[in-house]
Amino acid sequence: MTKNIFKNTWSVLTFLLLLLPAVALTSCGNDDEPDAPVNNDNIVATVEVFDYLKFGQAWYDYFDIKVTLTTDTGTQSLMLTSNAKGTFTFPLAAAPNPIICLVEATPKKDAPAIDPEKLYDVTMDVQCIVTGKNAKGETLPDYGSRGSNKITAGNVSAYELQKLINKGTQTILDFKFIPELK
Repeated sequence: MTKNIFKNTWSVLTFLLLLLPAVALTSCGNDDEPDAPVNNDNIVATVEVFDYLKFGQAWYDYFDIKVTLTTDTGTQSLMLTSNAKGTFTFPLAAAPNPIICLVEATPKKDAPAIDPEKLYDVTMDVQCIVTGKNAKGETLPDYGSRGSNKITAGNVSAYELQKLINKGTQTILDFKFIPELK
């Protein structure tokens, strides 16, 4: 009887050992299947920076407007003498870090006299918009940022202009964006 138990035990163990590789091999997937194609429609390829700078005439007459911004040739500072706009595009991997748009207005030392009977145009619209685009050039809605001042329009009295000048140097926009590699 003991002999039969050992014989049956060996038979069962042998069967299990033969069954184990069959189960292990059937659990493997097929490596011959091609990978699913990669969808690049949501991958940022380039970063686009759009700067828009618009000021009423009183800003140019009574203030020096200094603009520091990131362009396709690096970060540059310039004195703004008229309204301007520009678009700069960088490959994401080569985009400056950070992207900067700083606009400051400092009262001029040699500004003309203020006429108390006149109204002065202090319209102001300053924007910096950063967007990401895929390889097809399509704008990606979930990438980027926007910096803008409070848009003002209209004329002010000589008294209000003088109050604006008395504030000294004013930061109109201080925008920074750090490109994210996605």
